[in-house]
Amino acid sequence: MNYTQIVNVVIASTVLSSACWADTITLKNGDSLNGELISESETHIEFKHPTLGVMTIPRDQLVPVTAVAQADPVVEAQSAAQKSADNGLLGSGFLAGWKRSLAVGLNGATGNSENHNLHVGLNLGRASEDKRKQFSLNYDLKQEDGEQTENDLVMELDNDYLLPGSQWFWFHRERIDWDKFEAWDYRLGGHIGAGYDFINTDQLTTSGRLGIGGTQTWGGEEEGFSPELLIGAEAGWRISEFQSVSVSNTLYPSLEETGEYRNITRFDWAWKLSDLYKGVALKLGMINEYESEVAQDAKHNDFKYNLSLDVGL
Repeated sequence: MNYTQIVNVVIASTVLSSACWADTITLKNGDSLNGELISESETHIEFKHPTLGVMTIPRDQLVPVTAVAQADPVVEAQSAAQKSADNGLLGSGFLAGWKRSLAVGLNGATGNSENHNLHVGLNLGRASEDKRKQFSLNYDLKQEDGEQTENDLVMELDNDYLLPGSQWFWFHRERIDWDKFEAWDYRLGGHIGAGYDFINTDQLTTSGRLGIGGTQTWGGEEEGFSPELLIGAEAGWRISEFQSVSVSNTLYPSLEETGEYRNITRFDWAWKLSDLYKGVALKLGMINEYESEVAQDAKHNDFKYNLSLDVGL
């Protein structure tokens, strides 16, 4: 289907929703689309339409900015996109089109006791009309009176493959854990399955996942493979221009031992403080990992929280 046909299909809904969508683009055939201009490159733009969702449109299908009167709102939308063009990580072109942020939290105390805490988090995300990708890296280090009480690194990658015209999607998830204080040194997990987007708007998103896979551990006292299911739910709420909240819960029931399971619950709250460069936010993160079966003298719950500054890259 070419872009002229797309315009003909959505023209009625476009007129009705134009008051709710801030950006307008004009195609060379004279038709206009109201929606949200997400990003652009030298050859394409990504444009979110209220009915069709995210579309990738070649630049040669658009009316050039110089061909329209400067008072036209089309000019304002396209000029704004040019000003906010994504040049990649630190202007290098690498990871252009991705949402990128780095969170750093550091605190400590001296006196009757001495402790130091460090949290570093990297988050990358990208969405198009047929894919969603999300990568996260989190490192936590804690010391009390000169002795380490926590030292771990977690990397997780989600790949969602969207089905055109459907709220269903396929996914695969990979996760790598390194933890100095576990009965294992490394743990690699991989799962595949199906998901469903119950709500998917700019303000609110909710989805569920059901998959199958397993984890492999190396080093330490425990080594081996454990097959398991994945049952997950997640939600995100953009409270305002400045605040957003996300929460998720993922249950991993064992397929090998009845009654054994892992459960991971996350909560993140971000409060935007500044529009400087790509924005600075205060971020509160909490995660609780529960395992029904643990090594002797180990705790079932591993609860972490951090307060950090989140900066766009």
